[in-house]
Amino acid sequence: MTLAHEIGHLVCSIPEDWFDDALFHRFAGAFLFPDERVKTEFGGRRKKISIEELCILKHRYGISMMAILYRAYHLGLISVSFLKSMQILFRKNGWHECEPMRPYPPEEPTYMNQLIMRAYSEGMITRSRANELYGGDISTICGCESCS
Repeated sequence: MTLAHEIGHLVCSIPEDWFDDALFHRFAGAFLFPDERVKTEFGGRRKKISIEELCILKHRYGISMMAILYRAYHLGLISVSFLKSMQILFRKNGWHECEPMRPYPPEEPTYMNQLIMRAYSEGMITRSRANELYGGDISTICGCESCS
């Protein structure tokens, strides 16, 4: 979001008398979460948006929950009263400083895991060595219950 905001400063020709940093925040939000995607994700005007839904969108688009709420508000999908109630909730829970959930799901070293499994499958290393390289039980690599 910060990088997109700074790009806005570089590419937008804003008259001096219009200059407001909020414009560049809106540019960044629109750049990262375009109007059509916002409308598709929310499916039209909404009375409420759950924290869980915001978390999913935060992971999908890589922007803060509050930025998502502002996008929905600026596009007329939520009311000002709902936005204000969410701002109060975020402040009350300290989420204005640190939102719940990570901004992105943690990266998984899939290629390394694939190489470990290949070496184990081909008999190049033992299960014990594969577990050691993986840092745990290799039966959990794919994450599905049937393999565990």
